[in-house]
Order: sequence, then structure tokens, then C-alpha cells
Amino acid sequence: MEMQRDCGPLIKQINDELRKNANNVLRAQGMTFAQLEALVQLEQAPDRTRSLKELEQLLHVAQSTVAGIISRLEQKELVEGFGD
Repeated sequence: MEMQRDCGPLIKQINDELRKNANNVLRAQGMTFAQLEALVQLEQAPDRTRSLKELEQLLHVAQSTVAGIISRLEQKELVEGFGD
């Protein structure tokens, strides 16, 4: 029975460590894992555009967080934001 413990906390711990390691590697390129995730989602979109709401759902973060990520990517001239 002990082998059947809930593995959810362990999976989260592994995910957190992987994200931390990725951020450490990406820091040399002036990038974060969250920014890279957003760029991947934009690249995979059929027309290479997504709304903030779509990114919020795909990245599982708040819309204000997505707005900050996109703002920093705009400052780096990696994306261009526009209104509907």
C-alpha cells in the first residue's frame, strides 16, 4: 500500500526543478522559460498569432501574467502586439 502514495507532489517538485534549471540556462540568452513557452505557442498557431486569452489558457497563467510576458517579448522585439 505504501507504493500507492499520491505522486502529485513529487511530479510538481520535479516540474519546479526542471523549470528552475531551464530558467538558469535561458538567462544567458535574456529569456525565461515562460517567454519561451509563449514563443512556442505563437509559432504553433496557424497564423502565428494568438489572443492574450488564448495564451492565458494554453500557458495556464493569469491574463496579467501573459500581458507581462508579451510586453517583455515586445521590448526584445521578438513579438508584435496589436488590438483586435
